[in-house]
Amino acid sequence: HYYFLAIPFILTKGDPYGGVVLMFVFSILSVLFSYLIGRKVFGVIGGLTTALLFALSPMFIAQARFVWNSNPSTLFILLAYFFTYLGMRKESKRIFLSAFFAGFVYNFQFAVSIPLSVSIILFYIFIVKLRGIKKYLVLFSGFLLAFLPMLLFELRHGFMGIKGFATYLFGSKEEGI
Repeated sequence: HYYFLAIPFILTKGDPYGGVVLMFVFSILSVLFSYLIGRKVFGVIGGLTTALLFALSPMFIAQARFVWNSNPSTLFILLAYFFTYLGMRKESKRIFLSAFFAGFVYNFQFAVSIPLSVSIILFYIFIVKLRGIKKYLVLFSGFLLAFLPMLLFELRHGFMGIKGFATYLFGSKEEGI
């Protein structure tokens, strides 16, 4: 998230308002992708209705105005859903992109990225019923590429985040202290 914020920070010569502009751009792109998803699934009227409901959502309006790390995740979740829908044709490029964007949400919202990634894996296994190891390699390479910056960070810092997450899940001997 901070790397994304660096772009408007540099472009606006340090003005923090650039982050708000970036959130606005992410919001506009989210409305456009909600239209594309709605049009692909329900037709033109469905796409317009989806985009309208999306744009009028109070939660989404708040996302467009504030610079919080979880706000850009909406765009990437929509991209993951869009390419997952297109991936039902079992085309490797779309399978890769659906996995990549689902994993990429990790940069903004860990609590959404992991269930989204697991649900996409289960979707391709049980609903789409991918056959062949090559398709699964494409799927997992999308996740690997998306999670690679986090994995490299963890490797460099002694798996600090993963250890903390494991301690949170399974508890520790020092809980009573």
